[in-house]
Amino acid sequence: TLPAAMASSCAAPRPLLAYLLWTALLIALFQHEDRAAVGFGGGLPAKPVKKERGFGGGLASKSEEEKRRQRRLGKDPSTNNARKTLLSETAEQIFQIGDLELPLLVPAYVLDYKRFSMMVEAGAGTVSDIVWPAEQALADTLLLRRELWQTDGVCEIGAGLGLAGLVAGKSGAPRVLLTDRDALVLEIAQKSAARNGMGETVSTAAFDWGDRSSWPKPFNGLVVAADVLYDKEVVPSLVNLILHLDGPAILVEPDNIERQSLGSVQYFEEMLQSNGVQFRTEKYFNMKHPSSPMLIISVSRRS
Repeated sequence: TLPAAMASSCAAPRPLLAYLLWTALLIALFQHEDRAAVGFGGGLPAKPVKKERGFGGGLASKSEEEKRRQRRLGKDPSTNNARKTLLSETAEQIFQIGDLELPLLVPAYVLDYKRFSMMVEAGAGTVSDIVWPAEQALADTLLLRRELWQTDGVCEIGAGLGLAGLVAGKSGAPRVLLTDRDALVLEIAQKSAARNGMGETVSTAAFDWGDRSSWPKPFNGLVVAADVLYDKEVVPSLVNLILHLDGPAILVEPDNIERQSLGSVQYFEEMLQSNGVQFRTEKYFNMKHPSSPMLIISVSRRS
C-alpha cells in the first residue's frame, strides 16, 4: 500500500500530475540507492494512457485533452525551444541488464522530481525522457534471445533514450537503428552510443509512424519496441510500420489493469491476424527485477 501522504496525492483531482509526481519520486529514490534514474521498481507504472480527463479537476474537452496529450508526447511545436534548452543538460546513469553494465545518458532534469513534473505539465518534458520498466524488460529479453539479432541487427521503434537497442549493440549486434518521432531525445541516444564505443554501429532516424513518406527503408532485421501500445489509435500505423520494416518483431508491454482496460494489446493482436501475421504472446517475469506484469509479443516475419 502507498504511504498515506502519497495515497492522498494520488487521489487528488489532478490525476496525471499526481501520476507523474509519483513516478518522479520513484526515480529520485532509485537514483539515491543505485545510481539508476529509473529501474525495475515495485509498482513503477507504465506510460500514461490517453484519458478523457485533463490536468484540471473537471472534465476536459476533447480539444483541450488532445493539446495536453500532444504536449506530453512531445508533439507540440510551440515547446520546441524550451525542450532544446531542457535536454541540453544530461547526466549519466548506470543500468545493469543481466551481466551487462551500460552507462546511459538521460536528461538531467528527470532526477529532480519537482522539476520533472513541472516540465511535463508545461510541455517541455515528455514521456520519452525517462526509461520505462518495459524498456528494461525488453533489453533483458534481447540478451536472452541473441540468435534473433546477432546476424541482422536490431531496429528499435519508439526508442526514446535507446536502452534496449544500445544493450544489443554493446553485446555484439552488427547494426542498430534507433527510431523515435523526437529527434532531440535521439541525439542523446546517439551520444550514449558514442560514449559506449558504438558510434559507427548505431544510427538514428526521427519520423512519425503516421507519415509513411518519412519512414526509413525496410530494415530486414529484428524490430523491437517497448511500451508503445499506450494509445489505441496508433495501433494500425504501428502494425503497418512493422510490416514495412520487414523483419520479425518483439514487443514488451505492461500487463496491468489499466492497459487491459484500454484493449490496445488485443487490438494489436487482431490487426496482426487480419494481416496474416503469426505471433505468440507470453508472460515476462524476472525474479531479480520485479516490476508490473509484462507481456512479450513475438511477431513472425510475414511470408
